[in-house]
Amino acid sequence: MRTLTGKKFNLDKAHKLVSEERKALLPPDKIIEYLEVEANDVVADLGAGNGYFTIPIC
Repeated sequence: MRTLTGKKFNLDKAHKLVSEERKALLPPDKIIEYLEVEANDVVADLGAGNGYFTIPIC
């Protein structure tokens, strides 16, 4: 599977998507709060991958 940029994601690095380092740099709860997502909003997470933002929004 290819991304929109034509680059393929290296599955050997998949662990980085849920790492504590990433959570410190991009805390999903704080980002969702900043976006002011409300319970009845419709959200499209394009290229959601492992659901890093999608799962907390649900």
